[in-house]
Amino acid sequence: MKRVLLPVALLFAALTINAQEDAVKDAKRKMATDPVQAEALIQGALTNPETMSKADTWNTAGKIEKAIFDAEQEKMWLQQPNDTAKMFSSLVDMCNYFFKCDEYDQLPNEKGKVKMKYRKTNASMIDQNRFSLIDGGNYFYTVGDDASALKSWGMYVDLASVPMMQSFNYAQNDTNITNVAYYATVAAIRAEDYKASIKYAEVASSNPAYAEEVAEYAEASYLALGDTVGWEAYVKDCIQRFPTNQYFFSRLINHYIMHDQLDVAEQYGKDMLANNPDNANTLFVVGYIYQLLNNYDKALELMERSVSIDPTSANTFSALGGVYIDLAQKASQEVPVDVNDPNYKQANDKYLAYVDKAKVNYEKARQLAPDNRDLWLRPLYSIYYALNAPEFEEMERLMNE
Repeated sequence: MKRVLLPVALLFAALTINAQEDAVKDAKRKMATDPVQAEALIQGALTNPETMSKADTWNTAGKIEKAIFDAEQEKMWLQQPNDTAKMFSSLVDMCNYFFKCDEYDQLPNEKGKVKMKYRKTNASMIDQNRFSLIDGGNYFYTVGDDASALKSWGMYVDLASVPMMQSFNYAQNDTNITNVAYYATVAAIRAEDYKASIKYAEVASSNPAYAEEVAEYAEASYLALGDTVGWEAYVKDCIQRFPTNQYFFSRLINHYIMHDQLDVAEQYGKDMLANNPDNANTLFVVGYIYQLLNNYDKALELMERSVSIDPTSANTFSALGGVYIDLAQKASQEVPVDVNDPNYKQANDKYLAYVDKAKVNYEKARQLAPDNRDLWLRPLYSIYYALNAPEFEEMERLMNE
């Protein structure tokens, strides 16, 4: 009788598979008495190609995490020393492991039939502990672990769309989802997980209380990801969704200006004016576009209309001052060098008239926003210097502070 020798590689693979299967069995035995050790025992089986493709492996891993959560929670209730972070992170891991179990549990058996063994029990286990995910997010957020807070709150939100949890109909029955999605968005921003912030902002936006705020978070996230195409489409959508919120319109126009697309900015501004002819901010922004296009008459017309609607806007008065400065600089080029020139007085009076109008508007901006010196300090410094005005000394002192 011939002896059959297995190749060393095959023999080693078989031994490895058996070792990981034994590890799963050992983990099951340790689960009740020492779940932390059980967790360590099963780790290899979660990455071994043979055992990681079995629903039972992931089911066991999920139950181990549940055992850790229960043990730490009991200690907390009994006011005994406990690992709170481990307790809540285990709950998230439990959910993820049960999801993986469900994935393999749906595969057909050797007869081509699907007989799901674990879904009902595991879904029920998740449902019974679901609200602790909120507590976990609160805990991690409080201690400054934004990434873990995101995992807990995000898991709570995600359960509404996970296939194995559909029988609970969370999307229709749980009005708290949008609240938690809001907190998940904030945590994602703080953790610099911008894809997650966009994802959860979309869920939170269905709640009117959060819609505009989370849209601003998502807008910033698109830029942080460098997705300018997605950003532009998103901002345009927000302009339609929030017609009274000028933030998105201003951001879009600023984007066009920064990218030397003044023609695009002008056309979009015209369209916005057609829809919002009496909106002070729209008038201001479009007026600024015309200033950049050197159409000063149109810029003045729109900005003057803007301040007539909102006479409290320091930004618009400062911008008006800027238009008059531009006009003054243009007029100064027409002033003859020779003071005896017969055209000198008329040209110089025109120049000084523009300077005076700039001064009036910058002084109004200062009156409305005394703490926002960027709007008025440097221009008034230059104006008072040019006019040899006594106020120059005050501006010089403020410039040197």
